[in-house]
Amino acid sequence: MDKESMKSMTIIEAGQEQRIVRDRKVRSAVKVMQLISEARSWHFFDGQPEFFRAKGIDLHAASSPGPLQDEFGRANDVPVYAVPIERGLSPFSDLVSVWRLFRVLQRIRPDILHAHFSKPGIIGMVAGALARTPIRIYHNHGMALTSARGWRWFVLWIVERLSCLLAHRVIYVSDSVLADAERLGVCRSGKGCVIRSANGLDSTTRFSPRRCDPGCRRKWRNALNIPEGAFVAGFIGRIFKVKGIEDLIRAWQLLSSREPRLHLLLAGEFDTRVPISAWAMRAISSEPRIHLAGFVEEVATVYPAMDALVLPSYHEGLPYSLLEAAAMELPVIGTRISGIVDAVLDRVSGTLVETGSPDQIAEAILKYMKDPDLAAAHGKAGRAFVVKEFQRSTVWESILHTYDQLLQNRLPNHRVVARRLAIENRSFLPRS
Repeated sequence: MDKESMKSMTIIEAGQEQRIVRDRKVRSAVKVMQLISEARSWHFFDGQPEFFRAKGIDLHAASSPGPLQDEFGRANDVPVYAVPIERGLSPFSDLVSVWRLFRVLQRIRPDILHAHFSKPGIIGMVAGALARTPIRIYHNHGMALTSARGWRWFVLWIVERLSCLLAHRVIYVSDSVLADAERLGVCRSGKGCVIRSANGLDSTTRFSPRRCDPGCRRKWRNALNIPEGAFVAGFIGRIFKVKGIEDLIRAWQLLSSREPRLHLLLAGEFDTRVPISAWAMRAISSEPRIHLAGFVEEVATVYPAMDALVLPSYHEGLPYSLLEAAAMELPVIGTRISGIVDAVLDRVSGTLVETGSPDQIAEAILKYMKDPDLAAAHGKAGRAFVVKEFQRSTVWESILHTYDQLLQNRLPNHRVVARRLAIENRSFLPRS
């Protein structure tokens, strides 16, 4: 960008909305509004603004407000907009979020609204339709309805169905989740496509055992009072029932008395939406060999303290923790469900088990404890898989191609699109 387009940042208060605005010469650029719920998730989009800016795309970012949203805006020279979004089912708050986003869209008038995750998806698609945003993309990162029951399943089905109806394109992060969406009738065949993850994985500079500080393993183990010779089964993510935490604790209990070398490390914060049982809480707080690290800001530093990663979840989209662990050459254990089957090569990079099966989880952990050569082989195969399939540049090109397709169909006369497509002949296509 030239000097004029890098003018100083100004913060403008508009009612309860706060946005960061920069004066830039981008009037001819394609304007894209990215929408997520929690500001802490912006780190998943690192690197995208610079890539898309070079392609004539001007990114804007909307999410619940907070320091991490402002930090993302400053670091990437991206305007940010405060649109508070509740994670759980909260009809009144959701209507307020729709109204606030509608106002932002009317003021900014983006060419594309790209909403990520289920709650921002429905809020974004409704607000975008009301604001007549020309192109609306719903980026699905997993469907909670696959593990829901009763009335909750019905409500979630309606939400997913409406999001897909109002979207011009639905992106799924894994082939298996797209298959579920079509099977359940929430997304019609041909409207969805697959782009693996929202941003790929930085397996070169961030999630790489060769770039990791050798002291990380010792630092975390010392901090949590874990002996150097211990075998550590790890978990990273929100701690609540849907993640299968109780199954993991039961598996640990099956092994703990006869395997004193086994420790369990949980890195994440408790989620009150579907809290774990009282007995599981007591086990976490009372067992000296179960260690709670809490929320870890730089998660790449904690993987070296582990010997295997376990995710016994009941629903996922594309679990980053399994990909990150594999990139760090750890063997991984996951349940045989949609999303996870796209992240784990069974008996090659890790082990798949059935949901609700603590005995199978225990067996898989014990297998890696007793056979370090197998653990190392699966770890190396996992890294090779992630490096090949989840490059960030590949994901960015896939998203760009999706934008181009929709722009050609709905805004064919846009100057930036016409100019770029005239000089570029990309053959890369996202899987659909």
